[in-house]
Amino acid sequence: MMGAVSMRLENFLDAKQLRLKMCGLMAVLALATVANAQQQKSQPAKAGVVSGSVFAITEGGDLKPARMADVYLLYYYRSVKWATAHPEDEDSAGHAWKDIHNKIMEQFLKVYAAEGMGWSDQMDCLKHLQVYQDALLQTMAWVPANHKDWQMLLTEADENGVFNIALPHPGQYIILASGRAGFNDAFWEADDVVVNPGATTAVKLAAPAKACATRSR
Repeated sequence: MMGAVSMRLENFLDAKQLRLKMCGLMAVLALATVANAQQQKSQPAKAGVVSGSVFAITEGGDLKPARMADVYLLYYYRSVKWATAHPEDEDSAGHAWKDIHNKIMEQFLKVYAAEGMGWSDQMDCLKHLQVYQDALLQTMAWVPANHKDWQMLLTEADENGVFNIALPHPGQYIILASGRAGFNDAFWEADDVVVNPGATTAVKLAAPAKACATRSR
């Protein structure tokens, strides 16, 4: 009798230990599953790539690449739907560029109305080009001051005016370029460039917003 009781007790303890082990394993598996899900969730989306070229076409039809031009990519917003649901997304480097450029252009037009009749064509062109350069400099100062460093990326075109840059944040971008094409100092702007995760967006900046003929350097 005592032997039977002892055997039942041992079996009970063995079963209990087995259940405890199974519970432990299930807890470990559950934790591993949660950790894996969190890890996958925290992994950033694959970067999108912008592949572009910067150049100007002369009146004679010649293509002049913007060799070693500086290229700036400004985050504008993620999407129209996203910006509508997240108004804070409108406080971006792209919006800052638009606002700053418009204000400086308004100031330029006031000065032009008062003094522009006495300017030469060359001076008129260079002053207009300076509007873009000043707006760019102010935008570059706005970005770190507003803790938006990730919203402005800089790269440089090669000898053929070609550039490639990866953008980890998808959305709409404004691309600006400053450089020299042929005998012209020029500034390019491309709006509403869409960057999707894991995809390559091809861009051609072919028509400068402003170009001024200067002496060769």
